[in-house]
Amino acid sequence: MKEVYDSHWYVLGKYLKNFEENFNAYNQVKHCVGVANGLGALQVSLKVLGIGPRDEVIVPAHTYLLPS
Repeated sequence: MKEVYDSHWYVLGKYLKNFEENFNAYNQVKHCVGVANGLGALQVSLKVLGIGPRDEVIVPAHTYLLPS
């Protein structure tokens, strides 16, 4: 983490490529894409699945619980 932070190169670049390659190998999959956050992951997933304007996507009303 310190090496990535000190390099000021945390978007794209060799660190992301290295992460994706290691993640692929660990999970025994051909492809993965590192994204910045959960919203980016959802957007990429919907696009890959061919979901677009006028398609219906049903999600739960509560995606997490707040501490009481």
